[in-house]
Amino acid sequence: MDENQTLEELVKRTIEGAIQAIPAHLYEVEASKDILKVVNKNEFVYGLVMGMGLGMATAAVATLKREIPSSEDLMRIKILVYKMVPDIRKNIFK
Repeated sequence: MDENQTLEELVKRTIEGAIQAIPAHLYEVEASKDILKVVNKNEFVYGLVMGMGLGMATAAVATLKREIPSSEDLMRIKILVYKMVPDIRKNIFK
C-alpha cells in the first residue's frame, strides 16, 4: 500500500469512528442543552465531528510518519475529509 492509499485508509477509518459516535454526541448535546446553550444541535455535532475527523486524522498521520505533517499532508487530509461530508451530514441529519 503506497502513502496515498495509507492516508486515505487512515482518514476513512477516522471519519467512520467519528460517525459512529454521532448518536452519543446528539444525546449529550440534548442532555446538556442548559449548559451548552446550543441553538442547532445537528450543526453543533457536525462541527464537532468535522473537528474530530480533521484532528484525529492529522494525529494519525503524525504518528505514522513520526513527524509533524507537512502542509501538503494537511491539504490532502482536508480534501479527503471534505469528500466524506455528505456521509457525515447524512448520519447527523437523518
